[in-house]
Amino acid sequence: GGSVTESYSLEGSTTAVGDLLITANGTLIGTQNMTVNGSATGTGAVALTGGTFSNRVSTSQNFGTTSGSTAWTFNNLSFENSSASPVTITTNPTATGTITTTGAMTIGNAADTSTTLLDNESNDRTIDANGNWTITSQGIYTASSTIPLTVAGSYVNSGTFTANTGLVRFDATTGGRTLSGNMTGGNKFYDLVFNGSGGGWSFGTSSAEVINDMTITNGSVTGPSTSLILTGNYVNTATYVHNSGTIVFNATTSKA
Repeated sequence: GGSVTESYSLEGSTTAVGDLLITANGTLIGTQNMTVNGSATGTGAVALTGGTFSNRVSTSQNFGTTSGSTAWTFNNLSFENSSASPVTITTNPTATGTITTTGAMTIGNAADTSTTLLDNESNDRTIDANGNWTITSQGIYTASSTIPLTVAGSYVNSGTFTANTGLVRFDATTGGRTLSGNMTGGNKFYDLVFNGSGGGWSFGTSSAEVINDMTITNGSVTGPSTSLILTGNYVNTATYVHNSGTIVFNATTSKA
């Protein structure tokens, strides 16, 4: 894209063996799968309405717009590692464009030899997963301490989630959402919010820990049948179902 707005449509499954650069006034569109083996950057837009976009790399790379606030929207988005050594994919530092999926967002490929770390703490992008959020056994996510991670689908962590001092917001407006996998110890949440009119979430049998505040504003949350550990404030203006589990309040200072 130069001075004229242009759209680039994927006509079939496509692989870029190097970097993907989306230039100004350009928009990547389509419904097909795309794999990028290098960095995915630029000042243009992404508006993919189908397929899976895989950033499958062998060395550490950057991801996202490089200036401005242009949004990148994907159907499904995955971050993967084709090498035998750990790699880090870092959201770009020089722009504010939101990274959104209408489908699933997946960090790491469980079949890979080594791990993929998606670093959003260094540069703080808004990430909005409107489908399921999955961290596989080969995935690591470091959350922004200043910008919430928003998830409308289910949450699965089979790898590593580093919350830092960030907030995870669940905003589904329908029921049947689940939270499962690793959610205690080094994978605990910092701030956790449920706020979706008509939304329904269940921890099932998975224990969870929230090191700071947990808030239920709208919807219904079914707690773990095991244990939920809360260190900060607990605010519930909607519905919480105990599921015969235990809530442990373990703050060492006074809470409101």
